[in-house]
Amino acid sequence: MQNSSAIKLISRPIFYYPLILLTAFSVLRFLNLQIEEQLGFRILNPAIMGIIIGYAFGRQIERERELHNVAISDPLSGLYNRMGLNTHISHIFSNNTDKRTVSIISIDIDDFKIINDTYGHDIGDMALSTLGNIIKDNTRATDIAARCGGDEFIIVLPRASYDAAMRVAESIIEQANNTPIKIDNDHDIKLGVSIGLASAEDSTLSRKELFKSSDQQLYKSKHSGKNKICGIQA
Repeated sequence: MQNSSAIKLISRPIFYYPLILLTAFSVLRFLNLQIEEQLGFRILNPAIMGIIIGYAFGRQIERERELHNVAISDPLSGLYNRMGLNTHISHIFSNNTDKRTVSIISIDIDDFKIINDTYGHDIGDMALSTLGNIIKDNTRATDIAARCGGDEFIIVLPRASYDAAMRVAESIIEQANNTPIKIDNDHDIKLGVSIGLASAEDSTLSRKELFKSSDQQLYKSKHSGKNKICGIQA
C-alpha cells in the first residue's frame, strides 16, 4: 500500500498561515471593538475569538489537503496519477542513497482497446480498478505506484534490487492472470498484462534514463508475445 502520510499540502510561503491567522484575528478584533464602541458591549471575548479562528484555520488546512489528494490521485485505480508520481519520485531521485538502488516497473493491460471496444468502457474501468488493487496488494509503503493515463501503470521501487523487483512483477502478473473480469453471470475474461522492468544498483543512471529503459523493456514484452515480463539490470 502507498504511504498516504507522504502526501504533502499544497506548497505555500512560510509566512502564509501566520499571516492568515493574524489577519483573521485583526479583523475580528476590529469588529469587536467597533461593536463595543457603538453598542457598549462586546460580542466576543478573546477566548471565543481564538476558538473561532482556530476552527476556521483547521478547516482551511483540511480543505487544502482534500483538494491536494484529489489533484494527485487517480479515482479508477486508487493509485497516484502522473502528477502524484512526479511529486514523489523527485524526492526519491534527489536522495543520493536511494538513487543508488532503484527499480522501475512499467505495466500495460494487454489488448485494452479491444476490451473497451468489445465489452464497453464499464468493463475497461473494471479492469483498471482490478489491476490497481493488485498493484496495491504487491507494493510496499515506500513504493510509488501510479496510473499515468490509459492503461499505463508505473511503480517506482526505491531500495529494491532487480531480483526483488522481479518478484513483485511476477506476483502482479500471476495475480492478474488469476483474477478474471466478470462480464455477466456466464462470461468473464482473463486479464493479461505486459511488464517492463529496469533496475539500477550502484549506478549513476538518471531518472529519465531509468524510465526510458523500463519503457523499452515494456515495448519488448508487448511485441514478443504479451502477458510476460522483460527486464534489464543496469
